[in-house]
Amino acid sequence: MTRTRINKPKMGAPAYIPTTHDRQTVRGMLTAGFTIKEIAKCLRIHELTVNKAYELEIATTDFKRTGKIANKLYKVALAGDPRAMELYLRKKSRAFKEKDNKLEPAHVSLLASLIGAKIENK
Repeated sequence: MTRTRINKPKMGAPAYIPTTHDRQTVRGMLTAGFTIKEIAKCLRIHELTVNKAYELEIATTDFKRTGKIANKLYKVALAGDPRAMELYLRKKSRAFKEKDNKLEPAHVSLLASLIGAKIENK
């Protein structure tokens, strides 16, 4: 007796296909600091599916968010805010790396001259 094979339908949910709206939602939630678990709950999919379907968004959102904030800080520093200048230079410039959490006096003088401020010598 030979058995014939019957094609059985696949079990489980159909493959997840992300929409443009879902991608925007995920980018927004990642930017706001939501976890993958929270995003999965919102989209009603498994965490592994979030990781698989939104790999690019997960990998790049932090860089984009940091870049936007750094750009704003840079613009404020260029406008003359001394705190923004100091923070930007501490974080971004090799020439202005701090020692013991303080900028070198020469760097402070240069920073002051850039914004037109006067520093009293002690």
